[in-house]
Amino acid sequence: MQKYNDDMKWSTPPQEITSAYLKSCRLSVEDDTRFNKFKQDPNYTTILEGTSQEMANMFFTAIIKDPVCDAYFLHNLEHLRENDALGSPTLYDCGKYGLFSSGTLKYIWNCAVISKELDLQDGKSVVEIGGGYGGMCKTLSVFNKFKNYALIDLKEPIELCSKYLRNFDSIYSKLKFYTPKTSADVDLSCDLVIADSSIAECNYSMQKFYLENIILKAKKGFIIYNSLHLSEQNRFFFEMYDALIANGYSVKAKRLYNTGVVEMIFKK
Repeated sequence: MQKYNDDMKWSTPPQEITSAYLKSCRLSVEDDTRFNKFKQDPNYTTILEGTSQEMANMFFTAIIKDPVCDAYFLHNLEHLRENDALGSPTLYDCGKYGLFSSGTLKYIWNCAVISKELDLQDGKSVVEIGGGYGGMCKTLSVFNKFKNYALIDLKEPIELCSKYLRNFDSIYSKLKFYTPKTSADVDLSCDLVIADSSIAECNYSMQKFYLENIILKAKKGFIIYNSLHLSEQNRFFFEMYDALIANGYSVKAKRLYNTGVVEMIFKK
């Protein structure tokens, strides 16, 4: 296992944005009034939950165009809607499906892709690099009865993540929360690793840390890499791709939204 060191950092977006985001996370943990509206805080939504009506429409359209995903969506509306019950997110009208935030719609689509492409069975272990506030974890719990789920993020967001997910008794006992530093002390081999727009924003040394300690120890993976268009960030993506192939994984990668965002799915 590669050891953690203090040079491993979040490299994008700019420092003033990340500092404001981390402060927002900390204040939301300390103050329940702020927590009740954290998904409306502009210092938070610059990083997470800040997607638009256009993005909500895009994910909603993808969901209803897929017959299997659409049927699952309709059958589990109220459970999926629970992710929007906390934090006061901006909600969009989805017709007969009711109101949903763009963030939850994105998580629903990600979970549908994982279910279809990776055939994740119940009773498996999951590790998420960049747990955010826990929305992906909460949404996946509707799709899958995982055995355990580890979330890794910086100190302030992982504390927010724990506070948020503590509201869901049915899954909280299955969860573990780590900072990058504390994750280095445990074996996080898993059935599925998830990294949605997180590892792409780390500096190179932290990316290598996650590759060696978690990604190459997972049986399957779902990664959204959202900075391929940045020359200083695309080096690791291609190294990760080559390392997966060299270690016997089958890998599929496709560009999303006609931008520098890439969806990577891999399995052994």
